[in-house]
Amino acid sequence: MRRALLLAVLCVFTAASAATFAPSQPVGQTHNCATFYPQDAAKNYEEGSVTIDYDVDATGVVGNVRVKGTSGIKSLDQAAVTCVSTAWKNTPATSDGVPVASPGHEVVIEFAMTPPSTPAEYVARGNAYEVRGLHDRAIADFTAAIALWPLYADAYRGRAASYESSGRHDLALRDLDALKSIPSPARTIGNTHNCADYYPEDAREDYQEGDVIVGYDVAADGAIVNVSVKRTSGNGRLDEAAVTCVREHWKDTPAMLDGKPVASPQHLADIRFALEGGVSSGNFVELGLAYLKAGEYFGAVQAFSRAIAKDPNAVEAYRGRAIAYDGLNRFDLASADRDKLVALRAAHPAGN
Repeated sequence: MRRALLLAVLCVFTAASAATFAPSQPVGQTHNCATFYPQDAAKNYEEGSVTIDYDVDATGVVGNVRVKGTSGIKSLDQAAVTCVSTAWKNTPATSDGVPVASPGHEVVIEFAMTPPSTPAEYVARGNAYEVRGLHDRAIADFTAAIALWPLYADAYRGRAASYESSGRHDLALRDLDALKSIPSPARTIGNTHNCADYYPEDAREDYQEGDVIVGYDVAADGAIVNVSVKRTSGNGRLDEAAVTCVREHWKDTPAMLDGKPVASPQHLADIRFALEGGVSSGNFVELGLAYLKAGEYFGAVQAFSRAIAKDPNAVEAYRGRAIAYDGLNRFDLASADRDKLVALRAAHPAGN
């Protein structure tokens, strides 16, 4: 009887002493890294998964972000770290309602392009694969484009090049022969395929650059129709400007077959908005300082991070970003930047 009573007391004690733990949770839609996809990687159709470890402190700040499993592509790994470090927001974990730190979180960040759905998109990806020496993947995409549009000259031309590069000369010759019965392509009229005048002024002022892939059709009378964004630059202002430019400004001759004009659908164009002479690290530092002055700390972090990407020894960028992180209550990241400042001053005493 005494033993049973003792066990009952122990059970009550254990139940009473067990803490109620609630895990850290994402805030809103902040756990999204789509806008951090590196432009060069996207342009080259480089894809991959990055496994990230991170901690969440008792205030909900995400810190100690590190790559646990690489994608094999350096720019994707760095983009995942930058995204989780600067964009993710969490509630803290709680124990009996009291906020506590919760280290050792793990997440997989997927960087994946939208699969092609049109002949032009298959050709664009096929060309990217061919540049990287992935001949079989390129051939598969060119073949998919031809299945959707049997008169797509660029697909036959691309596949012939891939066959030739991989030593399949007979198949390359077959595709080159097929080109003889395909309409000649639509041609640019003058210098109309130029969107420099459509570069949004506010995007220039913010040093925003990017590439927009625009899709369009050319009608039998040469009119450009059905203009749309096929791959975003990640910047809505640039995307809209690209579509407006192609719709309003571009002029083409129609494609021709047996001397007669014919429609040629599903064209792709890469519209690049880039500042003349490029953008320096110092430009982004100036932009970051302007954001700091306005109290826009997230914009400041992004600007200073872009400065550091261009110049890893940009002292003013680390200093400014530390202040911005303080404004966002991300004190661990601010501390890391200040540690970097100390290291830079030690390595370059004359420059500080």
